[in-house]
Amino acid sequence: MKKLYSIIAILFFAVSVLQGQSTLTINVADSETSLPIEGATVQSSSFSGQTDASGKLVLNNIADGSYSYTVSADCFIAGSNSVTVAGSDVDSDTDLDPETTNNVFFFVGSPFTLSGATVNLTGPNGYNESIV
Repeated sequence: MKKLYSIIAILFFAVSVLQGQSTLTINVADSETSLPIEGATVQSSSFSGQTDASGKLVLNNIADGSYSYTVSADCFIAGSNSVTVAGSDVDSDTDLDPETTNNVFFFVGSPFTLSGATVNLTGPNGYNESIV
């Protein structure tokens, strides 16, 4: 009887090891520049977290299955994706579109307006625009 229990215990252990626990890496990037998005929030019913400076969220010990998730980040339109984990490590890429509207107001000149003034806007990722 002890041999039977030992064999059953070994079989349960083998099945649990063979079932698979994989690493899921979710990569989040800007759809226009392909640059990684740091601090994006990834949310699923099975996991959640934020991307690092390289735009990655690494999740270890993910069981085999299909997972849907949403991604959100400041100044970007939220997106969603799904991935299937089946016995091996998986990378899943999600690109977010930048929000297209930013309201900016400039008052040039005081006390009277100054017509024909040029305002130069610069920002990250080489953003450069002049407004007259």
